[in-house]
Order: sequence, then structure tokens, then C-alpha cells
Amino acid sequence: MVHGWDGRGSQFHRLVGPIVAAGYRAIAFDAPAHGESAGLETNYFEYTDAVRHLLRGDAGMRVDKVVAHSFGAAATINAITKEGLAPDLLLIAPALQLEEFLHQSFQRHGIPFGLFREIIGRLETRYGYDFHRDNPKRLIRQLQQPCVILHDELDRLVPIEQSQAEAKVNPRVFLQPTRNLGHTRILKSDTAIAAVNGYLLEPFSEAG
Repeated sequence: MVHGWDGRGSQFHRLVGPIVAAGYRAIAFDAPAHGESAGLETNYFEYTDAVRHLLRGDAGMRVDKVVAHSFGAAATINAITKEGLAPDLLLIAPALQLEEFLHQSFQRHGIPFGLFREIIGRLETRYGYDFHRDNPKRLIRQLQQPCVILHDELDRLVPIEQSQAEAKVNPRVFLQPTRNLGHTRILKSDTAIAAVNGYLLEPFSEAG
């Protein structure tokens, strides 16, 4: 379970019960500089590296399924494509147009595009990524597995139009819109629990 920006692993607490009851181990963590983890700052690339570490099994685990929220969903898509893995995916309010979002944020604060590129360039050099190439809306087209997205129609932080646009052109993406759950309350909703049970856990349960 991969939380979003300014989030923490405990936000998924309502999903833990069904996952454990189905025979899995539920793993939630705090990203660098989030929750109880060390650090004062992080970024998309460092977060991707943290997710890759867990997906590769470096920590002694085999990850079969992933639930990821917002910015964490972006890092998850990046990590999965880099590692060539295909876990079952449930993305909640994914920040797919991350490059566009950050560029617009810089513009709103009056930061010149040249400075934006300089900052991003330094991070690209340090972590070995390319922000344009590794934009989640580009990478999601490379996924080999089906992907279910939950996204609220009234999400003010990450507009549902990002997910709608992808679902229209990507046959592997299945969008389930919600209403009046916003960007974070959706994580604790009955809809999220139903999606975990109906999509991620049902095949395991049927197999016994």
C-alpha cells in the first residue's frame, strides 16, 4: 500500500482487515520524509526508488498486489515499469499528469520555466530518471496488466479528468468513479474496501 504526498501508511487502515482475512500480509510504509520515516524532503524519483526496493523483494517480500494513492500511484507506475513487474494494481486518485501538474504549480508561484527545468534537471542527474519520459501518463501505457482506478468526481487536488482521459484510450485501464469522497476520504470508504475485495482479493479467495 503506497500512500500519497503528505500522507502516511496508516491511511490505509480500513483496507488491512480484508487483505489479511484473504490470506495476504498487508504492508504499508511511510515514504522518505513522511510519517515516521527519516528526512525532511523527498521527491518523485526518491519515492520511486523506495517503491522499487519493496517491489524487487530487497526486503525479503514478494509483492503480488499493490494499492496506491495519488502521488504514490505515480511513483508505483514508474517503479513497476522500471522493474518489469506486473502486480495486480488498484490505483486511487492517481496523479497521472505529474509533469503538467508541477509545471503549472511553478507557474502559479511565478517561477520561470528555466528555473523549473534547472531544478528538475539536477534531480534527474542525481537519481538517473527523466521527468518527461517518466511522466506517469506516458508510463501507464506500458503496463502489461489490467489496472482498476477509483477516482472521485469532485476530487479538487487531482481532477478525475486525468483518469477519464486515460480510461478512454487505454484498454487495460478500468475507471470506477465515485462521488462526494474527495481526494483522501476515498481511502476509508466502503467503495475502496469493495474494490479491494472484488478486484484484488477475489481471485485469491476463489483459488482457496
